[in-house]
Amino acid sequence: MPYVQILECSTTLGNCCNDYGLVTIIDITRKILELIQLVVPILLLVMITVQLVKMVANPEDKKDPKKLANRVIATFVCFFLPTIADVLVSLLPNSFTLSSCWENAKISREISANSPLVYIKVTDRDPYSIINENEYDPGNEKEIGSSGTSSPSGAGGQKLVQIALGEVGNNESDGSHSKYTSYVGLSASQPWCAAFVSWCAGQGGFIQSQIIPSFPSCSAGIAWFQNKGQVHLEGSGYTPKAGDIVFFGAGGSQHTGIVEKADANNVYTIEGNTSCAGTAASKCGGSDGVSKKTRPRYTGYIYAYASPSY
Repeated sequence: MPYVQILECSTTLGNCCNDYGLVTIIDITRKILELIQLVVPILLLVMITVQLVKMVANPEDKKDPKKLANRVIATFVCFFLPTIADVLVSLLPNSFTLSSCWENAKISREISANSPLVYIKVTDRDPYSIINENEYDPGNEKEIGSSGTSSPSGAGGQKLVQIALGEVGNNESDGSHSKYTSYVGLSASQPWCAAFVSWCAGQGGFIQSQIIPSFPSCSAGIAWFQNKGQVHLEGSGYTPKAGDIVFFGAGGSQHTGIVEKADANNVYTIEGNTSCAGTAASKCGGSDGVSKKTRPRYTGYIYAYASPSY
C-alpha cells in the first residue's frame, strides 16, 4: 500500500503521538514492563524463599548468600522497571518528543482506537523523526465525511440528540460523569463538556465513522471541524440544526454542547459540565452535570456551530 496511516493530533495525544504504529508499540512495551513488574518479582521471591531454606539446611555453603543477594537485587530491579524506564525516557532531549508519547502511552492508545486517520505518502515520511501530519501533504485517499460540506442532520443528528437526552441528570456529585472523562483519557476533576460530546458521538458510532472526532478539549474539537470546512460562525446567517455541535467563548475554546433545536432567538442544547436546570436540577445535587439549556443567540457567547456530515 503506497500510504501510511497517521492519527490526527489532539490535546491529549500531543503533537508527537500521531504515529499509529508508534503509539501501539509504546503501549505494548509498557504493558510488557508492567507484566514483568508483576510476575518476575513473585517468581524471584519464591526462589529467595527456597534459597533461605537451603541456607538454613546447609549453612556451610558459601555460594548461597551470593545467589540470594543477586536475586534480591533482581527482584527490586524488576519491580521498579517501569519507573526506571520513565526516568531514562525523561532524560531524553526535549526536542525528541518520544518522552511525552511514553508518558501518555495508555491514554494515547485508547484514544487512537477512535481517532480519525489520515493518509500520507510513504515517500513523504521522514524516517528520522516522529510523524507530524502538519508537515506533509495528504495522500489521495479521503476520510469518510471529508468533503468539507455540511448536509442536513436527518436521522444522524437526531440520533446524537436522543443519546444526549438520555444522559440528562448525570453529574459530578454522584460521579456519574466519570464515564465521559475516562472515555477521552481525562481525570474526573478536569473540565468535561467536550468529553460528554465525544462520549455521545462514540455511542452513536460517529467517531468510528469519522463524522465527529473524539476530543478532550473544545479547542481541539473546533479545530477538527474547521479543517473540514464544517464550522459556521454565529451571525453568519446559518440556522443551527439538531445534532450540530455548538462551541462557546473566544474562538470556541471555552465550552461546547449538542444542539437539540433552534429558532430565531435561541438555541436549545444538551450540555455536560454545566449548571443543571429544569428537571436536571433535582438530579445533580447542586453540582455541575448534564442538562438541557436555552442559549440566547447573537449575544457574543456562542462562537460557532459545527455541522457534522451525518
